[in-house]
Amino acid sequence: MFRRTAGLAAAELPITWEDTRAAEIGAMASVEGEYSIASFNVLNYFTSLGKDEEGCRAYNDMYGNPVATNYCDVRGAYSVSAFQDQQNKIVAAINELDVDVLGLEEIENTYALTGDIERRDEALSKLVDALNAAAGTGRWAYAASPATVGTDEDVIRVGFIYNPATVETVGESRIFDDARFTGTARQPLAQEFRAVGGEETFVAVVNHFKSKGSVAQGDQDTGDGQGNNATVRANQSQALIEHLGDQKDWTELPTFILGDINAYSRETAVTVLETAGYTNIAAEYDAAHTTYQFDGKLGSLDHALGNDAAMALVQDARIWNINADEPIVYEYSRRNYNVVDFHEDNYFRSSDHDPVKVGFSFGGRTTPDPVDPGQGGSLRSSSLGALSSR
Repeated sequence: MFRRTAGLAAAELPITWEDTRAAEIGAMASVEGEYSIASFNVLNYFTSLGKDEEGCRAYNDMYGNPVATNYCDVRGAYSVSAFQDQQNKIVAAINELDVDVLGLEEIENTYALTGDIERRDEALSKLVDALNAAAGTGRWAYAASPATVGTDEDVIRVGFIYNPATVETVGESRIFDDARFTGTARQPLAQEFRAVGGEETFVAVVNHFKSKGSVAQGDQDTGDGQGNNATVRANQSQALIEHLGDQKDWTELPTFILGDINAYSRETAVTVLETAGYTNIAAEYDAAHTTYQFDGKLGSLDHALGNDAAMALVQDARIWNINADEPIVYEYSRRNYNVVDFHEDNYFRSSDHDPVKVGFSFGGRTTPDPVDPGQGGSLRSSSLGALSSR
């Protein structure tokens, strides 16, 4: 995007603008480390389309053509052409992100849509097919669903894809099925990975906690800056820590907690994780430290945290600012809403969240230069409670 660098006061006119896209092109290749891990909210990637759901309404473009679904069970694209626009952007982003392990949020759970458990991985599989078609066969694989899945799952879920040339899964993935997630969030998904050709393993857990957009369990905004559902999210953090503690075979392993916590860095949901011994990695390495924009306010809802064993491996981290700062006009769901067709088959505004990439090596950690807390922090705003979620 072009970011305004001057205020509106008369003394500061004329307004000047800065092209912030240039700094993000090729930026992910600069993240140091032998291996890398990230998470990415893929903006309701549904291979099931609104046009095929009976009674589903659409948001239409200026010509009356349906683009995105309008509060249907299917939450993504309505039409084939809109889905292709969405997928092209997501594929471009993930292939450019170029990580060994990627946790995904907001991908279709076809099981919850259809009741057919054999189809739970359908959207995940199709995304991998599209990624491999663009990057080359065999570049990506996905971690299959475990035999036991979560209770009363949402139509969106979390998942893992990975590079089978560099890492391999160890055993089944594990869903942390807990009443503190059921009906309010997505159950976390954990997977152990091993470096191909080596003995070193690590654990990743991808998460998507309750948003601030609606009130769950009467947990309304108390005015403390955390918005709705602060206690619900704090309880979900505690549940996550408890379930990790129950995995006795993983106790000593490097463990990364990834995903959309729907809480800014100083909120209770994040401090619960930190108190349990997990370090906020991006906060140490990335001074900007923002992944989401709401109502003109920038902050970080998406996090990567590591336990002591993981932090001993971490070399680098960077947030890839390709989405949150970008005007929504570039999103697939707003194509042809204006007299100018702004759509481009690139990774800018592929989602509304920015991915967090962490580089690590089994040889040990490089201590980062100190981050100036005045340059980034948790939120460029006086209020933490303004965020809503789709």
